[in-house]
Amino acid sequence: MTYDNYISWKRLIIIFLRGQKVLAVVDGTMPCPDSSHPQYDMWIQCNDIALSWIHVTLNPSVNETLLNYACQLAHDAWVLLEQLFQDHTSTTRMHLRAQFQHFPKGSLSMDDYLQQLHSLYSKLHGVGENVKESDLVAQVLLGLPSAFNAFITVINPTTPRPSFSALRPLLISEDARVNHSHQSSDIDSSMFLYSTTSNQPKYSHSQAYRANYNKSKGKFINK
Repeated sequence: MTYDNYISWKRLIIIFLRGQKVLAVVDGTMPCPDSSHPQYDMWIQCNDIALSWIHVTLNPSVNETLLNYACQLAHDAWVLLEQLFQDHTSTTRMHLRAQFQHFPKGSLSMDDYLQQLHSLYSKLHGVGENVKESDLVAQVLLGLPSAFNAFITVINPTTPRPSFSALRPLLISEDARVNHSHQSSDIDSSMFLYSTTSNQPKYSHSQAYRANYNKSKGKFINK
């Protein structure tokens, strides 16, 4: 687990702990009984097993932080991880949201652009941010350069807008069309420049001779 995927980690480990019948020990609904209680040894065993499972699923840096607190009870570790997550995400959430809302395609390939924007979307979910797939689709369109204006004009009025998975192949196809159009334009410009240059009149030796005469106010300068 890292702080970025805490929410997903918590969902999965709850399922696992419930299946192992130790979730009540971890979430605090079954507190530690008195040492004289007949179930005390069993409770300690369940606690130690659950605590070890928590530790082995943590990222090394997060695990080191948890070890520094020397938690002996799985429930204490559980509560501490929640607090650490909240402390971390208060700033991370704002940073990720700013990145997500101001992420232009720029010089990225279409594949990289879509992948990186989707990664930010997933990280926002990981820190508990309420971001919808429609928000992701909107940000994808907002970050496209002006060459995609015609495409955006067609997609924007669509109700409902296509999902991210449906939009992706459309954008890949449109990107190929835009790149092909640019390449054709570059070739046409090069051919025009060549044609213009090759059709210019030759500057003959006699013209140069007369030009030198004019510059010297009637005196011939034969080069």
